[in-house]
Amino acid sequence: MWRIGKKGFTLIELLVVVIIIGIITTGVLISFRGFFQGLEVEGFIKDLFYLCNYLQGSSVAKGKIHSLTIDTQKQQFVSFVQEETSWIPLTSRWARISRTPEQLRCAMAPEGKMRVLFFPDGHIENFSLMCEDKAGKKVSLISEGVVGALKVK
Repeated sequence: MWRIGKKGFTLIELLVVVIIIGIITTGVLISFRGFFQGLEVEGFIKDLFYLCNYLQGSSVAKGKIHSLTIDTQKQQFVSFVQEETSWIPLTSRWARISRTPEQLRCAMAPEGKMRVLFFPDGHIENFSLMCEDKAGKKVSLISEGVVGALKVK
């Protein structure tokens, strides 16, 4: 395809190179998409884990019962502190109203449970929150026993 006396590439050669680069880029993006989706469900559960640790510590430090309300239907979670006979929503940076990412499905166990209590002695009510993304990756946040231990599986 070289012409005598002319230097450079023909239009067809340039188009072939651009098409090859496009095919390679598409393959790389498709493979990375699954990788990043898996990180989202793990990141969400870890954020919830740190929020629960914050609520547990705040409950012990302030001597008041705290709660985390997880509404799996509305896809949101809200933190509260008990002040005498009412529940006051927490507004700190760590405990504000947050939404579950739209591509995640979450379920609480025992079924129907929406509120998790954090007591001043460090105890956390038993619960299990399992979240699954569209690709089928599952991650759970589980509280274990009287010591108030949290575990991510």
